[in-house]
Amino acid sequence: MQGSDFAIPLSRQAGDFLRRQLAERGYTQERFADEFGVSERQVRRWESQGINSLDTLSQLLIFFGCGIGDIFSPGEDIPGVFFARPDVLRPCPRLFSAV
Repeated sequence: MQGSDFAIPLSRQAGDFLRRQLAERGYTQERFADEFGVSERQVRRWESQGINSLDTLSQLLIFFGCGIGDIFSPGEDIPGVFFARPDVLRPCPRLFSAV
């Protein structure tokens, strides 16, 4: 299994994460877009279509003060192990190479 195989599920999970964070923190899409520096249209797109950029996901985690595990619902399996630094999130290549 390749690291890119996780892109679609992670993207959808990240969109759900954004939606949950906005609701829990009382943000409107407009207010969040203004504070995060993107258009309201982009926020709606992320919520409905997911977030494909790991850079954007990393920035969202920093913005909300969350970790990678917070993207997934409680009790949900996390697909793969991720190393996280404030400037980058990437799957661990050793986990996805042939054994």
